[in-house]
Amino acid sequence: MVAWQKADRLASLVYRACKMLPRGNDWLFSQTVRCAISVPANLAEGHAKGSQAEFRRFVDIARGSLAELEYYLHFMENESLLDEGRLTALKASQIETSKIVLGLWRSLKASPKRAWDQGNRIAEQVEQSEIYSAI
Repeated sequence: MVAWQKADRLASLVYRACKMLPRGNDWLFSQTVRCAISVPANLAEGHAKGSQAEFRRFVDIARGSLAELEYYLHFMENESLLDEGRLTALKASQIETSKIVLGLWRSLKASPKRAWDQGNRIAEQVEQSEIYSAI
């Protein structure tokens, strides 16, 4: 899933960048890294829940974490806690990830419930030709 890949990359970028924070900012390191890691973690957990409603709920939580991260990056910029180049890269990755996660949330909201099976698992659509070619 592209959204998870982008979120995972963002979490790693945030973790590495926050290691560069000046001493005495342990609270900011912790909060920023936690919300960044929360994004791919919530996408994975929501997908594993197996129901469209649960997945959408966890994607919504991921969106909230991205908004929280956006504020921390804003705060770091205002306080000149990281160099401009690093902040620019982080903000660009956060914006890109936010757009993709929002698109995922919108598609889940718009998709018909029949896309999910009765057992609350994502329905897999397999063409007959795929079945025969695998034999």
